[in-house]
Amino acid sequence: MSLGELSAVAGRIRIAGGLLPEPTQQNFHPYGLRSYAVTYTGYELFENLLAQPG
Repeated sequence: MSLGELSAVAGRIRIAGGLLPEPTQQNFHPYGLRSYAVTYTGYELFENLLAQPG
C-alpha cells in the first residue's frame, strides 16, 4: 500500500493506493476472504487517512 498527500488551494488531497489486496490464503482472515475486503491494517490506515488533522 502506498500513501500520499498533496497540498491544494483549499486543503489537502490524501491518496491511498493498493488498499484492496489480491486475496490469498497466506495471511489470517478471521472474517472470510473476498476480493473486496481490506485487511485489518488497511482498514486502520484508511481510518487515519480520513481523520481530520488537529
